[in-house]
Amino acid sequence: MGALYGADLKTSRDVVKVTQKKREAPTEEVLAQLHASRKGLVARKTELERKIAELEDKRRSVNMHVNPEAEG
Repeated sequence: MGALYGADLKTSRDVVKVTQKKREAPTEEVLAQLHASRKGLVARKTELERKIAELEDKRRSVNMHVNPEAEG
């Protein structure tokens, strides 16, 4: 039981240390991390938008074969 309590206590201390480091990080470092995260998110968004467009094109193509008079 003591080992579990000790491990939990260490984990809690580690969380506190990480939180403190984040608070103490220089503004430039935080901004750099945010920019890097944004870059990754924008790339993911672009890829997802491309995939959505491809799926919509496929759906339109299938609809045109099933019902050639259908629009959109």
